[in-house]
Amino acid sequence: MTEAGSVLSTQQERSPKINEENQFTSLAEAEAFLTSQGFWLIADSCNWTNAAGDDAGVYAVDGRYGAVKAWRVRINRSGAGGAVESAEAPSRRRFLSRAAGVAAGGAVMALAAIPATVGEAASAASVAAPGADSELLRLEEEILQAWEACHANDDELYGACGLDELRRAEYDRLLAQEKECGSYISARERWDVVYQNPEVRRLDQLVVLSEQHFERMAGLVEKMWGIPAKTEAGRSAKVQVLLTCVMDWRDPDEAMDWRPLMARRLLTDLVTGVSR
Repeated sequence: MTEAGSVLSTQQERSPKINEENQFTSLAEAEAFLTSQGFWLIADSCNWTNAAGDDAGVYAVDGRYGAVKAWRVRINRSGAGGAVESAEAPSRRRFLSRAAGVAAGGAVMALAAIPATVGEAASAASVAAPGADSELLRLEEEILQAWEACHANDDELYGACGLDELRRAEYDRLLAQEKECGSYISARERWDVVYQNPEVRRLDQLVVLSEQHFERMAGLVEKMWGIPAKTEAGRSAKVQVLLTCVMDWRDPDEAMDWRPLMARRLLTDLVTGVSR
């Protein structure tokens, strides 16, 4: 093989193919890979691009209960054809606040069991023994406690001047220093330096702690969804968990999109004792 052929072969091995997907165990590794391929993050967005105008994105790969188990990088080369995927924010924060589809589906099925008429409702209430849904009410309390613990460190992690912002700023600072010196290290080496910062290490520790609370919460939600509600209080407990912990529909009416707002209004109209 000629020298030129050898170089071309090496480049082909190292460069992603059109629309090739690569998977990594951490977000830092995924971002480092894109940086090593000449991509940069577009300001105020979740999209990556390069000098050739190619598009790229980092996507979470979900595990059980919606927890992130890996990170997927997709590069869409110019002229590759096909639409570019819609990228979600490259942050582990995403899975903590979004809806778990299985739980949402279970809530709809539970609401479908609500008696259709006043007579049926009265009949069902007379059959249900006092405290029939005590287990659901207990689960609601535990789920809300786990949800609050899951988000207890959000301000420190993702607030203004939070640890997530510090992590990115530290990476950019190192890159700027290298540009001034005209000497560069690899993206992986740069991330290794960033994660030597005690505050950045604390970010990972807090995220892991949040994941643990989320896992516990998700397990309790699945347990709750497996118990049929026999009373209005039980149905209200399920809807409260759905709106707060699963769908995260807690914003004021004026701050919500129309579809989630209509769904929330319907759910709160179907049951009593649910706060909007």
